[in-house]
Amino acid sequence: AIIGIFASVVFVSLSGSRAKSRDAVRVTDLKNLSLAAENYFVENSEFPDSIDDLAEYFGTGTSVPIDPLNDGAHQYYYSFDDATKKYCLEAMMETESLGNDVECGSHEVNYKIIGP
Repeated sequence: AIIGIFASVVFVSLSGSRAKSRDAVRVTDLKNLSLAAENYFVENSEFPDSIDDLAEYFGTGTSVPIDPLNDGAHQYYYSFDDATKKYCLEAMMETESLGNDVECGSHEVNYKIIGP
């Protein structure tokens, strides 16, 4: 019984650590996508229409990153508002809300990067 209790405590800690590390990957990916959007703007004098347009500027050159879970429920979103000339990158975090409260899309996410 004691071993079972210890095993369940370890399992819960590992699962929380995995979620936090996936969130760290999401934040890093969105920050890098933000840099890719800025580089796109430097070369094209406008922001891209879709997240797929950032592939060439992301670093891998072939595709943009996908969410670490890749389960369909978690994904990265990009939108550009032509009126305000601002882009928005969004993702759903598993552990906590790290972003701001600015409205920039209709997705239910809890982490956003607004630029420029």
